[in-house]
Amino acid sequence: MSRYLSPVKICIVILIDVYFHREAQPIDTIHLLAFISQHVLNRADTPSDGRQNNQITDLKPFESLLSPLTSNFPGRSLHDVFLKYLWALSSFEKLDDLFEKSRSGGVEATPDCLPITPTSSIGQFLRRCHLEFVRLQFSDAQQLWEDFVIFREPSWSAWASRNPDDAAILLQLEGGDMGQISPVLIDRQNKRRNDRHETLASQDVLTQTIQYQLEILQSTGCRLPSEMQLQLAGMIQHASIAPADVHFIKFFDTWRCGAYSDAIDCLHRYFDYAVEGHGSSQNIKTYHQYALLHLAVLHADFGCYEEAIAAMNECIATARENQDSRCLNFGLSWLVHLRKAHPEYAAHEKMVQGAAFGGNESDILLFLQQKALESKDWTQLSSAILSQAESVVQDSGNLPKALEFSYQSAHLNLKHSIRSLQPTQTRLHGALFGLAGAQNVADFDTSVFHTVHAHKATQPELLGMKCMQAYHLVAQGRYDQAMQTLRDADPTQHRTLRMQNLHLGFANMVRFKRALHRNEMFTAWRLLSRIKVMRGMAEPDVAFETHILELEYLRKADKANQAFERVTQLIEKLNESNDNAQTHRIRLLICKANLWAHVGKPAKGFSVALRAANAAYTRTLTPLMWSAVAALAAILDHMQEFAAARKLLDSIIPRAIEGGDVLLIARLYSQLTDAYVGQACQDYKKGSKERDQLLNAAQMYLERAKGAFTRVEDVDGTLSCLERKAMLFRYRGEDVLAEEMDKMLEAEVDQARKREAQVRGFDEESR
Repeated sequence: MSRYLSPVKICIVILIDVYFHREAQPIDTIHLLAFISQHVLNRADTPSDGRQNNQITDLKPFESLLSPLTSNFPGRSLHDVFLKYLWALSSFEKLDDLFEKSRSGGVEATPDCLPITPTSSIGQFLRRCHLEFVRLQFSDAQQLWEDFVIFREPSWSAWASRNPDDAAILLQLEGGDMGQISPVLIDRQNKRRNDRHETLASQDVLTQTIQYQLEILQSTGCRLPSEMQLQLAGMIQHASIAPADVHFIKFFDTWRCGAYSDAIDCLHRYFDYAVEGHGSSQNIKTYHQYALLHLAVLHADFGCYEEAIAAMNECIATARENQDSRCLNFGLSWLVHLRKAHPEYAAHEKMVQGAAFGGNESDILLFLQQKALESKDWTQLSSAILSQAESVVQDSGNLPKALEFSYQSAHLNLKHSIRSLQPTQTRLHGALFGLAGAQNVADFDTSVFHTVHAHKATQPELLGMKCMQAYHLVAQGRYDQAMQTLRDADPTQHRTLRMQNLHLGFANMVRFKRALHRNEMFTAWRLLSRIKVMRGMAEPDVAFETHILELEYLRKADKANQAFERVTQLIEKLNESNDNAQTHRIRLLICKANLWAHVGKPAKGFSVALRAANAAYTRTLTPLMWSAVAALAAILDHMQEFAAARKLLDSIIPRAIEGGDVLLIARLYSQLTDAYVGQACQDYKKGSKERDQLLNAAQMYLERAKGAFTRVEDVDGTLSCLERKAMLFRYRGEDVLAEEMDKMLEAEVDQARKREAQVRGFDEESR
């Protein structure tokens, strides 16, 4: 394989020759020059996608460009002229003459020729092509000629139809007959197709292709498709020197597929070859710190957090020594993320690093922002502000402050065109509005993410958004649509183990919620065991959600003692790690308050629910405040404080309906029914107008509660509503309607039992 020259570059030289001899009409010359410049200029700021578009694999781009353009020869397009020049290279000697003619980068302008100065971009390109051709060994030069002959072969029929005399002469030279291609070309094509697997590229093109693949792998977080891996292997097989980046691609591939040992081996190979190719001491230090950076991330991805912390600390020390602010900032940001994801390793981190990095997360983020401002690194500044927003909402739950940081990041992204962070900012912005209870705004941000920013987001980020979108659909009782959303986001095409585990975990969570609402406890128990496996490798919020699901199962299964023990352990764990995760703590307090009401001791849960409601209110965590008020109202109903419970529920139900959590709405309506019935029986006499009005309102809200419970397929809630409707009808003397409710109740019970039996039978058959 040639280091620089390829059949495509020979075609570019021919195209320059066409331009040089004024073959194009003046009006079409600008299009010809634009195409030549696109493939001649080597600009460092060319984006990755633009560089990928420059890679030509056949003659179709030349045909698409030149066919509409007119030449100075009447009746012939510029494509016909190009083919004439292309097939004029009838021997290797003619190819040598072509490069020899381009040695000086052209000649001075004449009436029939255009000037190409040696110092121009085109002149420099021609001089380099000549120099590279002269330096080729004979075997490489012969290989280049054969590749060129194979590359131009598809244009034979188009050229021969326009130039039959020249085609006949060429066929006579190669021993062929008119009307068929040369036997020599057929033999070469068969060799290429059957066993040679040649690529018509140069070492330079191979290097650019590999670098492009690396950028895609790093930006999307996925693996190369099998077809692309085979093509890349074919190119590397015929390369004179295999680039070191090949081992880096193998490292990403083995990392994403879950091969821990192979990934470490490929990483060591890559940096060994890279250091060997760039042997200066400064380059060795640079490669060393980035090797440690990737090694730390690799260790953490496979759960080896102690090794990850040690590697990252060494990376930070090396980056400080080399004054590499970007690597240093990434290392510090990564440590902040590790503290959030796994607070149990914070003590080990401080023990290893001593007082050098003793600051808390806020101090580190402020340091990163100051350094980014000093160096005017707007990408780093926007990233640090986004991290600050996440830290604020997770630690203190200060939602207005987090929104302020989110808007600051959005301003920087728009002002400085930081497209890589726009998907992350949009995702965080929608999540913050979801915490504020403005679900319509959160849904709008989700649609903006998928419509506008999806092509700039990484594949793990896209999958995470799809999973969260599916989980929000579960809260609305749209289980089938949630599963369809997950099927549409199937990550198997990316063949990444971590993404597949995340996808499978969320699918199990959706199935678990449905099974739990349907009282399919055996199925729910099996799904819960699978969900627990995902907990160790999931993000902090997802891992915490699995704890909440476990508490819901224990309460539903009447395992109150285990539930109390588990919720106490979780709260103590937050306190031991000095974690200020207020959102997590509020949710645990709500679960604990509901447990006290469930076991018939509401007085013990009153202060717990009040603390949760107050904390959620002061931090503007509106959905959590609704859940806390629901728990508080349930406790007040148990304590026969019906007027207070009704007042609380009336104040939050209109906003809760906008939140879209159907199960929460069903519980609020159910508790409001109890408050109305309790107040009617407690404060008013039987037969009074006020009592009848309250009972009518209770019956209306009970019907709404039943509809909401039915929508989320909650069997216990539906049965409870039917039972209470029958009681209300009997109390009001409507026995016919009461008997109808009893029949509906029996039908629901029978249907639930049949469904449970069917599920158990299916599970036994599958085992």
